[in-house]
Amino acid sequence: MSTPFTTPAGQSWQTLLSEITLAYSERRQAIGQSAYTPEAVRDVQSSAYWRTLQGWLESNCTSFIDHVNGPLTDAGDAFLYFTLATWRAAAGLNANGFRRSPLAGGTAYGQMQIGDAIGGWIFEDLQRGFGALRVLNGSLTWSGISSAGGDGYVPTPLYDWYAVKAVADADWHADAIPSNSNPQAWSFGYKGGAGALAIIRRVQSQPTCSGVSSRHGYPLGSIISVPYIVKLYVKGDGGYQPGFFHGYIVHVGGDYNNNGDGILESDSYSLRETSPELTSPEWKGTTIGNNAVANKPIWVAGGDDPFGDQSKGYICRGICLIEYHFTNA
Repeated sequence: MSTPFTTPAGQSWQTLLSEITLAYSERRQAIGQSAYTPEAVRDVQSSAYWRTLQGWLESNCTSFIDHVNGPLTDAGDAFLYFTLATWRAAAGLNANGFRRSPLAGGTAYGQMQIGDAIGGWIFEDLQRGFGALRVLNGSLTWSGISSAGGDGYVPTPLYDWYAVKAVADADWHADAIPSNSNPQAWSFGYKGGAGALAIIRRVQSQPTCSGVSSRHGYPLGSIISVPYIVKLYVKGDGGYQPGFFHGYIVHVGGDYNNNGDGILESDSYSLRETSPELTSPEWKGTTIGNNAVANKPIWVAGGDDPFGDQSKGYICRGICLIEYHFTNA
């Protein structure tokens, strides 16, 4: 876990600066930027020095997930990111920004300007600002563990749904499915001008989270050398799937074929798994899906015309977050 920043009162500037610059460097690396190495000779009396740190925080806070009000949006369909205003609130900063103490007296707000006094409040605000930045979205991929499927097709004018379904059933476990596919289980039927088509699929996959996917143009970064945990969120995709045959409809349900996968039809993500604290460059989660022969997707009763009511199943969609345990927070 992270260690709290040192309380500025009674501490040497060097101690406080070392923590601040390390926090700056770690968070830069977490979003794919270069590490920060303090200059051998730095003018910490210069307002420009402090403006650099303050400006970076205000410009880059929106790359981090708002773990206070999130991590998901109200609709639950994506991660919620900090805005400048919500980051300031989460950090306990004034709504108008960093505290300033002009030599003329009183307190103003914003980034430091020439002539401002330098005091403990500057360290306190920077500590709060960096401390609030700790959660990022991860790059999620799926590794195909095993898969099975079956295809049936009868060209026009033989619209024999039962014939194509029998072909697909006979082909079950014989049809190759590309690896690295999302976990899924579905049956699909279509009858149109080209003929009748029946497909069944079941893919078992393992999630892998590594690095941080770009959000604001940052390159994909690797996990930096601080501990972290991963949280995987999933949902079952339903409805028309672009890129497939016209009429491809998956109806998702938790009791689908009694497979026990627990992937429910929803527009919202739900937390599926949380990792232990890790230091490795990537995390592999628990496999989702089961393509055993007994778990072949079933066909929905719908009469002779399969269009629209002979399709059933799920395609698992996932997103993951990385909660970094930075040195100080």
